[in-house]
Amino acid sequence: MNKLIALLLLISAAGLPLSAQTTTEKTDKGWRLMVDGQPFEVKGVGFGYGDEVDNYDAYFQGLQFLGVNTIRTWGTNEHTRRLLDVAHKYGMKVMVGIWMRHGRPGMEDD
Repeated sequence: MNKLIALLLLISAAGLPLSAQTTTEKTDKGWRLMVDGQPFEVKGVGFGYGDEVDNYDAYFQGLQFLGVNTIRTWGTNEHTRRLLDVAHKYGMKVMVGIWMRHGRPGMEDD
């Protein structure tokens, strides 16, 4: 029974998506971003096409043609999973924005 449980856990873990391993390292010229052990220069844009899910492939093809390797979103919604899948398909990194409410007048530091 324990072997069966271990096997099922192993099989289910094999289907989990893997994240890129990111670090920074100090160089004589400053700091360098490393992704999966390789230097990574962000060539990015903000991405906010919202509900136009059917067009994501076309948008990402255009971004790839322009040399973009990273996008930043302005928040999350029901289409975020699709966006992440298409970004992965085109080899792009994603910085997912997390919306924070604005401060109230006179209370900006709360």
